[in-house]
Amino acid sequence: VLMSVQKIKLEENQTAVLYKTVSFLVEEGELTKALEVAEQLKYEPNKDDPERFLLHDKSDAFRIIAIDLVEKYEVLKAMQVIQKIEDQESRIDALSFIAKKISTEPVPDKSEHDRRMKKKFTTKEKQRAKQLVEAIHNN
Repeated sequence: VLMSVQKIKLEENQTAVLYKTVSFLVEEGELTKALEVAEQLKYEPNKDDPERFLLHDKSDAFRIIAIDLVEKYEVLKAMQVIQKIEDQESRIDALSFIAKKISTEPVPDKSEHDRRMKKKFTTKEKQRAKQLVEAIHNN
């Protein structure tokens, strides 16, 4: 895939294909490969031309990998991935998104975006939350 992407002439298209590849690999559970592809993305591909349409960047790719790891209860691995995000604000955003994801639950008969605070937490969830708070504190 990486060799094929390098043949794409427009940088915007390269970025889009790389990000979609990361997303696909995460869905397939191929997180090691997803990390390899994510490393090929750039940070802030729009930095030089703010008029360009918004492109996903390396931070976005690392965030979707970290979220998948948290959903698999692999919080420490998720934290390692988040540490790869260079921009502190993007790192905090990723940690905050994960905090919301693990502290809330879907509202029955609503979309996945409609969430409410959980009433009870398992021991494992409490452990994840503690690790997350420590990670946020360290950033």
